[in-house]
Amino acid sequence: MERRVVHSFPIWLRPIGVISVALFLGGVVFNAGNILLSAAIAVAGMAVAFPVGVGLALVLGVLINYIGSAKGDPVLLFGGVLLVIVAIVLNGVACKRCHPAVQPPHVESFWLWYRDC
Repeated sequence: MERRVVHSFPIWLRPIGVISVALFLGGVVFNAGNILLSAAIAVAGMAVAFPVGVGLALVLGVLINYIGSAKGDPVLLFGGVLLVIVAIVLNGVACKRCHPAVQPPHVESFWLWYRDC
């Protein structure tokens, strides 16, 4: 009589080798990014933290993908990345000018907020 092996997960849920390590690291990076974005919103506010977070993700995504596979016109690509970096800096300057009396919170206040969550 032939013995039949019953798996607890379907075949598409059983990645092996390098794929599972890459999936795990991707999840770690994604969750760390969410935690850091939440902390930045608590410290700096939504008007500053969200554009900075999305802008940095765009810049890093373009750089990492261009290093992996150099496709496209580098002048246009990195010109756009430079414009995104300028937009991030100008966003911070504009927020500081709109709210000059607001002092950035101390690092201790972030840890108190994080502990209460």
